[in-house]
Amino acid sequence: MATSPNTYRFDFEPWSFWTTATAAEKQDQLDWQAALAAQGQMTFGSQCFISKLAGVFPDSLDMGEGCYIAAHAHVSHTLKMGNHCSINVSAVVRGKVTMGNGVRIGGHTSILGFNHSFKTLDLPIHQQPLTFKGITIGDDVWIGSGVTIVDGVEIGSHSVIGAGAIVTRNIPPYSVAVGNPARVIKNRQKRSPVKQVMGKLKKLKLIWQSS
Repeated sequence: MATSPNTYRFDFEPWSFWTTATAAEKQDQLDWQAALAAQGQMTFGSQCFISKLAGVFPDSLDMGEGCYIAAHAHVSHTLKMGNHCSINVSAVVRGKVTMGNGVRIGGHTSILGFNHSFKTLDLPIHQQPLTFKGITIGDDVWIGSGVTIVDGVEIGSHSVIGAGAIVTRNIPPYSVAVGNPARVIKNRQKRSPVKQVMGKLKKLKLIWQSS
């Protein structure tokens, strides 16, 4: 296949692939997905993109429609993605992870749905078994760059996780969470106190509104 100047751009900016790639590039991507699927336990919805520069070595991978895995991402173990999910450059998704629809994962984020046992003192940690509780991420979740999510966490739908956050406990739906450890600083469904007061004053017609 002839390589265009945009070929490697798609590995790092895959969201533009299906609207701007050549017919040959699209066919090459479909052939790549077929080769991955032939290994077993991998399924892909329509208009998915998996960079050839990504490390995709799952026991099971199920990608919905319009999903992508960008360059230098690392995917292993068991991953189920809804529709229109993204794993951006150098993100790591390992262990048992389930995503709803519209989950967007920023670059250099680690979502680790497994852990190392270290109970036995007379055995090196690397020789002790892994444990898998799993991570569940709801619909319409934006996870910023450089976030770490540890095993056993559930992130509610419509939430935002700020860049660099370390998520060690469940995040309720509609939350904005930041920090280390991550804490909820806002509920997206609730208006600020100032806006609540302004809204009440408008209802009482105490604030002039232009027609």
